[in-house]
Amino acid sequence: MSHARHDTKCTLHKSSLDYVRPDLRSGALIRMSLTQGYRCYTYLLLSMCYTPYRQPCSDSADNSRFHDIIMLANLRCSIGDTRLFRGLYRFIYTRNSDINQFVMDNTEIVSDNTLTPEIRLSLFTPKCRFWHARPDTWPFSDPYWAIYWPGGQALSRYLLDNPGVSRGKKVLDLGSGCGASAIAAKMCSASHVVANDIDSVAAVAIQLNCELNNLEPIPCVTDNLIGSEPEHWDLILLGDMFYDEDLADSLHTWLKTCIRVHNTKVYIGDPGRAQFENHRIKSFVKLLAQYTLPESVREENYGLTSSTVWLYTPDV
Repeated sequence: MSHARHDTKCTLHKSSLDYVRPDLRSGALIRMSLTQGYRCYTYLLLSMCYTPYRQPCSDSADNSRFHDIIMLANLRCSIGDTRLFRGLYRFIYTRNSDINQFVMDNTEIVSDNTLTPEIRLSLFTPKCRFWHARPDTWPFSDPYWAIYWPGGQALSRYLLDNPGVSRGKKVLDLGSGCGASAIAAKMCSASHVVANDIDSVAAVAIQLNCELNNLEPIPCVTDNLIGSEPEHWDLILLGDMFYDEDLADSLHTWLKTCIRVHNTKVYIGDPGRAQFENHRIKSFVKLLAQYTLPESVREENYGLTSSTVWLYTPDV
């Protein structure tokens, strides 16, 4: 964590406090530890029952309900530390169980212009304020769950087109993101589906997306399962997981173990990223299907034109 100042007390700008309605103020004390043993004691004059803004996805950021995010952005500037800003924001939303509402207020329900119009998802679109906002104003971990990535689209399409692949199976959707592949498996009558994503906000988004598709909530595990003792999964799904060489190495090793110990079937969706195409894992996959991406998806993914589903068959 960066630390540019050595004073022991951080205070709010008066202009920040002007955005807080008097009936919502209290003397809640938040204590946050910074690096090198320094501590920051901030009186955040917000009620423990603070109600964040509730405005649907909109092109306009001028509405008065947007003042709350401005207040917190001003707080961030006064503290000068993005992680502390995000920590304070998470504190507010965790205490008020309002992450669900935050996700709904800052995404749009999408089904058209994807490979799977049968599946409805809450995603970022150009109509959403955070599509255009500075990245450091987003209060949580990077919202990978808010994008329907092309590998996940191909994998979900393949499952829907081939329902026998997951029917009656115990399925793990690794790096689930928005949960589309897990939802597709559930739609095809998988006996048990678990989504796995280390982002706790993604876990919330997945449950919301299950509701959008009239499904019972899918259990979501937020532990990092890569490298763990493998459970007995009939099927492991990976969409867009090969974006980093070290991660690809870890996946190659762990997935081989899953196959050797439990004879698990592993399906990979990838649009042709270099980290997958140039990795030795490419020598152990069998092409199952390739899909042409919709025009809007191509534009959002730097000109990628297609996405492919592979069956991983390493020598074990």
